[in-house]
Amino acid sequence: MKRLSAVRLITAALVNVSYLFLGASAAQAQYATPADIPAEVFAALPNVSLLRQSPNGEKVAFMSSIQGRKVVIIQKLDGSDRYIQPPSGDADISHFFWANDDRLLVVYEVLVVRAEYTGFRNTETRLIAVNADGSKLKPIILPSKLRNSADRNRTHPNPMYQDNIIDLLPDEPNHILVSLDADFDNRAEVRKVDIRNGKFRQIHDGFRGVQSWSTDSNNELRFGWGTDRGKWVGYWRNADNEWKQVTNEDWF
Repeated sequence: MKRLSAVRLITAALVNVSYLFLGASAAQAQYATPADIPAEVFAALPNVSLLRQSPNGEKVAFMSSIQGRKVVIIQKLDGSDRYIQPPSGDADISHFFWANDDRLLVVYEVLVVRAEYTGFRNTETRLIAVNADGSKLKPIILPSKLRNSADRNRTHPNPMYQDNIIDLLPDEPNHILVSLDADFDNRAEVRKVDIRNGKFRQIHDGFRGVQSWSTDSNNELRFGWGTDRGKWVGYWRNADNEWKQVTNEDWF
C-alpha cells in the first residue's frame, strides 16, 4: 500500500507539472479534471527529468529548461509554493539531490581555464546548497588552507570536481560525506560537510591514486579505489578498522 501511495503522489505531482507548462487556465478550459488529460499531452511537454520527492514526501523537485537553459523546479505536491533554481552566469545546472526535507544540493558545471595548467579548458563542477524556497543559498565546498605555509590565510584553489557525494548521511540531515582532491595531489580526501554553511571536518586524507570512495550500510567509510600511473589501486578498511591495500587481491 505504501508503494501504491507513493506512485499516486508522484502521479499527482506530474499532473501539476503539466499545469505548470500548459497553464492552469488553458488546461482547465480543455479538460474537466486532471484525469481527463490524455497521455499525449504529457509526451508533448518540455524536457522534464530527474523527478525526486523530498525524504518526507511533502515536496517534489525536477529538472526542466527555460529559454534553453536547465533549471530545478521545487514545489509542494499540489503545485503550491513553487520555486525555480536558475543557472548562474556561464554555469549550467547538471543535477541535484535532496539533502533533507527542506534543503537541496545542486550541482553546476562550468568551463574553467586554469593558469597552472597552461590555459587548459576544463569542465568543472561546483556544489551549492539551497532551501526549497530559494533561501540560504550557499556554496558548500570551501577552499582548504595550505599546509606548512608561512601565510596562514593562503588556500588551495577551488577544487575541480565537487559533486562526488559519497553518502547523504540520512541520520545526520545537516551533513554529507564528499570526496574531492582539494590539494591537487592525486589523493581524494573525504570531508564531512555541514550543508548549512560549508564548514567541514576532514575525516580521511586519502591514498595516492584513490579517486572514489564508498561507505558501508552503517554510513562508515569502508572502501577506496582508483588509478595511479595507469594501474588500479584499492584500499579496504577491515573489521579492526585498519586500512589494507587490496590491489593484488583476486577479488579486487
